[in-house]
Amino acid sequence: METPQTPTVHSQDIIPWDDKCPLYQMFSILWKKWTIYIIFLIWDNINTFSFIMKKLSKINSKVLSDRLDDLIENKLIIREVTTSKPLKITYKLSESGQKIFNQLRLTWDWVLKDFYNSENT
Repeated sequence: METPQTPTVHSQDIIPWDDKCPLYQMFSILWKKWTIYIIFLIWDNINTFSFIMKKLSKINSKVLSDRLDDLIENKLIIREVTTSKPLKITYKLSESGQKIFNQLRLTWDWVLKDFYNSENT
């Protein structure tokens, strides 16, 4: 019996910004307001709902809950429930979340070093 292979996607087969484009799909998650900040906070061990709410003082609880659910659904973060008393829910980056964080961090470093400094010189 043959093992199914992952289909190869070539750039010429994808219409940029089409909803089937993997890059578009990823950016549609990351572009939602607050999402990138939430990823950075969770990476920085600010990993409970209440701590994230305090750091992002202008976000409301419904939006934070929705963003966390999106990140869980897309396997970028993991929700962990500690059964000790009191019950504690924390979030951590998944392996994919860590990879996307690394890319975001490179972009952030570039913005600070090359983009922002060139604008202000």
